Amino acid sequence: MRVKPWLLMALMLFEGFGLAAYLLLLGEQSPVNLSVFCSADVQVIASGKNVYSLFLVGTVLFGTAFFAGENSGGMSVVLWQSKRRLLERQGMFCAVWSLLVAAIAVLVPLILADTWGKTEINWGSSSSYFAIINHAVLPKVQLWEVVLVNFLTQWARNMIFSAMVLLSYWWNGNLLYGILAATGICFVEMKMPQIGMLLGLVKADYEFWLSDVKKLFAVAAGIGWLCVTGGALYYLQKGKEFI
Repeated sequence: MRVKPWLLMALMLFEGFGLAAYLLLLGEQSPVNLSVFCSADVQVIASGKNVYSLFLVGTVLFGTAFFAGENSGGMSVVLWQSKRRLLERQGMFCAVWSLLVAAIAVLVPLILADTWGKTEINWGSSSSYFAIINHAVLPKVQLWEVVLVNFLTQWARNMIFSAMVLLSYWWNGNLLYGILAATGICFVEMKMPQIGMLLGLVKADYEFWLSDVKKLFAVAAGIGWLCVTGGALYYLQKGKEFI
């Protein structure tokens, strides 16, 4: 069976309009409406854990759940000839779905910042919002770098949360466990910002740009999460029995 396209479209519209509404509300406030605030700053805001928890994680989880739910049971193994090929099919969907969700997450801030007439990036200026907040300047960083890092960060998060849904599928066939685990992580990190479980580790905030150590840590955390979830999926697939 094929996942219904209108379901995926509805999820993407929720993400896009929700993120746009959130940023528009911020755009009416200081410091976003000040000239010291640039397009790169909007990207950083859009990559925050609260924004992800409100507008991205639900899109990722339910899109994956719709696909996995329509490709479940022993007939799916017959259709795809083996458990490995079924898992590969699911992984391919998750990769593409994660890319689409990540693309929306960077395009909406770009479009809004351009609509507001924001400069691309001013982190090299001592009067920029970045410099005022961080007491530092970064004259060599370009907007495309900030957008690319935000995109890769969101894609990695999406893949990890998507894998959680698949883990519950291959574990006992109940997708709800994966959804609850992912939303639980987001809830804890929203309520207790000092705790970094996933969103607080795989991130592209100002700290990331200020410290090479933070960059390496974020990359290592992302790779680590992807390897753990991917390895667990492979292990569960090997022992899964369909009735």
